[in-house]
Amino acid sequence: MRLIRAGFIGEFDPDNFDEVVVRYLLVFYVLVVMVVLLNVLIAIVSDSYDISMAKAEALYYRSRLELITETAPIASRLPKWMLPTNDEESITESITEALDDLKKDKADDPNRLNYTINAIEAIVDHSERRTGHRIDAVETELARIAATQQQILALLSRVPANADAQGTGLIENRGS
Repeated sequence: MRLIRAGFIGEFDPDNFDEVVVRYLLVFYVLVVMVVLLNVLIAIVSDSYDISMAKAEALYYRSRLELITETAPIASRLPKWMLPTNDEESITESITEALDDLKKDKADDPNRLNYTINAIEAIVDHSERRTGHRIDAVETELARIAATQQQILALLSRVPANADAQGTGLIENRGS
Protein backbone atom coordinates (compact mmCIF):
# COMPACT_ATOMS: atom_id res chain seq x y z
CA MET A 1 0.00 0.00 0.00
CA ARG A 2 2.81 2.35 0.83
CA LEU A 3 4.43 1.70 -2.54
CA ILE A 4 1.19 2.49 -4.42
CA ARG A 5 0.69 5.69 -2.45
CA ALA A 6 4.30 6.73 -3.13
CA GLY A 7 3.80 6.01 -6.83
CA PHE A 8 0.69 8.13 -7.11
CA ILE A 9 1.38 11.10 -4.91
CA GLY A 10 5.05 10.84 -4.09
CA GLU A 11 6.82 10.48 -0.75
CA PHE A 12 5.29 12.60 1.96
CA ASP A 13 4.64 12.49 5.65
CA PRO A 14 1.02 11.48 6.38
CA ASP A 15 1.22 13.19 9.76
CA ASN A 16 1.04 16.53 7.94
CA PHE A 17 -2.53 15.64 6.93
CA ASP A 18 -4.00 14.88 10.30
CA GLU A 19 -7.56 16.03 9.55
CA VAL A 20 -9.87 13.68 7.63
CA VAL A 21 -11.19 16.45 5.34
CA VAL A 22 -7.67 17.38 4.28
CA ARG A 23 -6.86 13.76 3.45
CA TYR A 24 -10.03 13.47 1.33
CA LEU A 25 -9.11 16.71 -0.46
CA LEU A 26 -5.65 15.29 -1.16
CA VAL A 27 -7.11 12.07 -2.59
CA PHE A 28 -9.60 14.07 -4.69
CA TYR A 29 -6.81 16.35 -5.95
CA VAL A 30 -4.62 13.39 -6.88
CA LEU A 31 -7.47 11.71 -8.77
CA VAL A 32 -8.36 14.89 -10.69
CA VAL A 33 -4.72 15.48 -11.62
CA MET A 34 -4.39 11.87 -12.81
CA VAL A 35 -7.50 12.13 -14.98
CA VAL A 36 -6.33 15.43 -16.50
CA LEU A 37 -2.87 14.07 -17.21
CA LEU A 38 -4.32 10.93 -18.80
CA ASN A 39 -6.50 13.12 -21.02
CA VAL A 40 -3.43 15.10 -22.06
CA LEU A 41 -1.62 11.85 -22.84
CA ILE A 42 -4.55 10.59 -24.92
CA ALA A 43 -4.70 13.90 -26.82
CA ILE A 44 -0.98 13.76 -27.62
CA VAL A 45 -1.19 10.16 -28.81
CA SER A 46 -4.32 10.93 -30.84
CA ASP A 47 -2.66 13.90 -32.57
CA SER A 48 0.41 11.81 -33.32
CA TYR A 49 -1.82 9.11 -34.79
CA ASP A 50 -3.68 11.65 -36.94
CA ILE A 51 -0.42 13.08 -38.22
CA SER A 52 0.99 9.64 -39.02
CA MET A 53 -2.21 8.61 -40.79
CA ALA A 54 -2.12 11.80 -42.85
CA LYS A 55 1.44 11.02 -43.90
CA ALA A 56 0.86 7.30 -44.42
CA GLU A 57 -0.63 7.53 -47.90
CA ALA A 58 2.10 9.87 -49.12
CA LEU A 59 4.77 7.59 -47.67
CA TYR A 60 3.15 4.58 -49.33
CA TYR A 61 3.19 6.22 -52.75
CA ARG A 62 6.73 7.48 -52.21
CA SER A 63 8.01 4.01 -51.34
CA ARG A 64 6.10 2.57 -54.28
CA LEU A 65 7.69 5.13 -56.60
CA GLU A 66 11.13 4.28 -55.20
CA LEU A 67 10.46 0.59 -55.83
CA ILE A 68 9.36 1.31 -59.40
CA THR A 69 12.42 3.44 -60.11
CA GLU A 70 14.68 0.74 -58.67
CA THR A 71 13.08 -2.02 -60.74
CA ALA A 72 12.55 -0.02 -63.95
CA PRO A 73 15.91 -0.99 -65.50
CA ILE A 74 15.15 -4.65 -64.86
CA ALA A 75 11.59 -4.35 -66.18
CA SER A 76 12.80 -2.72 -69.39
CA ARG A 77 14.76 -5.89 -70.22
CA LEU A 78 11.76 -8.19 -69.78
CA PRO A 79 9.80 -9.37 -72.81
CA LYS A 80 6.61 -7.46 -73.53
CA TRP A 81 4.36 -10.39 -72.66
CA MET A 82 5.67 -10.33 -69.06
CA LEU A 83 4.99 -6.64 -68.50
CA PRO A 84 1.71 -5.68 -66.81
CA THR A 85 -0.90 -4.05 -68.99
CA ASN A 86 -3.35 -1.51 -67.66
CA ASP A 87 -6.00 -0.21 -69.96
CA GLU A 88 -8.16 2.82 -69.24
CA GLU A 89 -11.06 0.71 -68.03
CA SER A 90 -9.03 -1.17 -65.39
CA ILE A 91 -7.48 2.07 -64.15
CA THR A 92 -10.91 3.72 -63.88
CA GLU A 93 -12.28 0.67 -62.06
CA SER A 94 -9.43 0.59 -59.52
CA ILE A 95 -9.73 4.33 -58.87
CA THR A 96 -13.49 3.99 -58.37
CA GLU A 97 -12.98 1.11 -55.92
CA ALA A 98 -10.36 3.10 -53.99
CA LEU A 99 -12.64 6.15 -53.76
CA ASP A 100 -15.56 4.00 -52.60
CA ASP A 101 -13.37 2.40 -49.93
CA LEU A 102 -12.17 5.83 -48.85
CA LYS A 103 -15.73 7.13 -48.51
CA LYS A 104 -16.74 4.06 -46.52
CA ASP A 105 -13.69 4.40 -44.25
CA LYS A 106 -14.38 8.09 -43.67
CA ALA A 107 -17.93 7.33 -42.60
CA ASP A 108 -16.76 4.64 -40.16
CA ASP A 109 -13.84 6.54 -38.58
CA PRO A 110 -14.84 9.58 -36.49
CA ASN A 111 -11.37 10.99 -35.79
CA ARG A 112 -10.47 14.62 -36.24
CA LEU A 113 -8.69 14.21 -39.57
CA ASN A 114 -11.78 12.75 -41.21
CA TYR A 115 -13.95 15.37 -39.53
CA THR A 116 -11.75 18.02 -41.17
CA ILE A 117 -11.98 16.27 -44.53
CA ASN A 118 -15.77 16.08 -44.27
CA ALA A 119 -15.95 19.75 -43.26
CA ILE A 120 -13.83 20.76 -46.27
CA GLU A 121 -15.99 18.62 -48.57
CA ALA A 122 -19.09 20.36 -47.21
CA ILE A 123 -17.53 23.77 -47.87
CA VAL A 124 -16.56 22.74 -51.41
CA ASP A 125 -20.06 21.36 -52.08
CA HIS A 126 -21.61 24.61 -50.81
CA SER A 127 -19.25 26.63 -53.02
CA GLU A 128 -20.10 24.47 -56.02
CA ARG A 129 -23.83 24.93 -55.44
CA ARG A 130 -23.38 28.68 -55.03
CA THR A 131 -21.28 28.82 -58.18
CA GLY A 132 -23.92 26.74 -59.97
CA HIS A 133 -26.61 29.25 -58.98
CA ARG A 134 -24.43 32.08 -60.25
CA ILE A 135 -23.84 30.25 -63.53
CA ASP A 136 -27.60 29.70 -63.86
CA ALA A 137 -28.20 33.41 -63.31
CA VAL A 138 -25.59 34.31 -65.93
CA GLU A 139 -27.08 31.82 -68.40
CA THR A 140 -30.56 33.29 -67.82
CA GLU A 141 -29.22 36.79 -68.42
CA LEU A 142 -27.43 35.62 -71.58
CA ALA A 143 -30.67 34.04 -72.85
CA ARG A 144 -32.51 37.31 -72.19
CA ILE A 145 -29.81 39.26 -74.04
CA ALA A 146 -29.95 36.80 -76.98
CA ALA A 147 -33.73 37.21 -77.17
CA THR A 148 -33.38 40.99 -77.16
CA GLN A 149 -30.73 40.72 -79.85
CA GLN A 150 -33.09 38.60 -81.99
CA GLN A 151 -35.82 41.22 -81.60
CA ILE A 152 -33.42 43.97 -82.66
CA LEU A 153 -32.29 41.96 -85.67
CA ALA A 154 -35.93 41.32 -86.63
CA LEU A 155 -36.68 45.05 -86.44
CA LEU A 156 -33.58 45.88 -88.48
CA SER A 157 -34.53 43.34 -91.15
CA ARG A 158 -37.82 45.19 -91.67
CA VAL A 159 -36.03 48.46 -92.43
CA PRO A 160 -35.50 48.78 -96.22
CA ALA A 161 -31.93 48.99 -97.46
CA ASN A 162 -32.52 52.38 -99.15
CA ALA A 163 -34.32 53.96 -96.15
CA ASP A 164 -31.95 56.93 -96.06
CA ALA A 165 -32.55 57.70 -99.73
CA GLN A 166 -36.28 57.88 -99.08
CA GLY A 167 -35.74 60.63 -96.50
CA THR A 168 -36.38 58.76 -93.34
CA GLY A 169 -33.09 59.99 -91.88
CA LEU A 170 -32.13 56.73 -90.24
CA ILE A 171 -28.63 56.80 -91.67
CA GLU A 172 -26.71 60.02 -91.41
CA ASN A 173 -24.37 61.04 -94.15
CA ARG A 174 -21.24 62.03 -92.23
CA GLY A 175 -18.97 62.31 -95.19
CA SER A 176 -20.17 65.73 -96.34
